[in-house]
Amino acid sequence: FVKTHEIIHHAENQIVEKLYEEGLNFLYSGRAGDKVSAQTAYKKFQEVLDYRVGYRDALALRNEARQIGTIRVLLTVDNKARQFIPGYVANVLEESIPVKNAFWTQYFTSKQDDLSLDYVARLVVNAMELGPEMIREEEIKRHKKIQDGWDYVLDGRGNVAKDTAGNDLKIPRYLEVRAIVLKTYQEKIVLLRGHVELQDMLTGQILETQPVYVESKFYHQAQSFFGDDRALENGDRIHIGMVPFPSDESMMLDVAELVRPVFSNELEKSRYL
Repeated sequence: FVKTHEIIHHAENQIVEKLYEEGLNFLYSGRAGDKVSAQTAYKKFQEVLDYRVGYRDALALRNEARQIGTIRVLLTVDNKARQFIPGYVANVLEESIPVKNAFWTQYFTSKQDDLSLDYVARLVVNAMELGPEMIREEEIKRHKKIQDGWDYVLDGRGNVAKDTAGNDLKIPRYLEVRAIVLKTYQEKIVLLRGHVELQDMLTGQILETQPVYVESKFYHQAQSFFGDDRALENGDRIHIGMVPFPSDESMMLDVAELVRPVFSNELEKSRYL
């Protein structure tokens, strides 16, 4: 039998000491401005605490590494659109910037007096294009051959012919019916064109630029018909009236709301954040 407790305890002490020293080395680099090293230091000190809760000052050093390694980003909207944008639409654009923090990334919507920010993520709106109210009509012709009663079969003398059972012979009479289905399409679109750029706060350099294209589209289909309704297909008989077009302002608000996830997705794809 071998007493393994002391062996394991000694081995863990060696591991903890090694992890602690590695954490210190990475933290020194982090203090010099290397955030990746600070993040690695955090992991090393966390491993130390997993082995030995309360080991020396590992907890304080881990917290320091978290503070140093966190990337802080200022989120802004730069409206360069030449078109007039109502104030409340511009406010929604400002509110559309994402504020969901990750473990190593914090987002702010205003400058912080007590914190040093690393990047500015800027949504630049270059244009807000309003499309016209478009109405397009389409006529669909329907026609069918339907049975419309019976015609009696006459013999050579002009009398109604009989079958072998003595019944009158008759044949179906067909009639061709026609109708026209009128479909009216209403369309209107608003486009937001711009880009997302990431700027280094220290150097002022633009590190990344990604184009942004967001559209809000209104679409409605009205329907009516005229002619013989017996020629219609399933669904043709439903009458759908036209509706008022949405205002320019309401569609601007829609596109301002739609830009939020686009901005977030571009930030998530950044190799700096």
